[in-house]
Amino acid sequence: MRQAVGGLVWSLGLTLAGYALGSSIPNVDHYLLPIVALIVVVSLLPLVSELYRSHRSAKAEEARG
Repeated sequence: MRQAVGGLVWSLGLTLAGYALGSSIPNVDHYLLPIVALIVVVSLLPLVSELYRSHRSAKAEEARG
């Protein structure tokens, strides 16, 4: 029951937030794609950082012997 209420609140909140954003900012569709791209890039930064550290650590192990 709690999950259904949470899902309902989330979907209604997201819909209402989108409506409010669309009505308050003219031509919001021009800004939406760069914002989404920025969110994706920021979300991938920890993965890239961990892969870099892992690669660097493996090279250090290989150099030691």
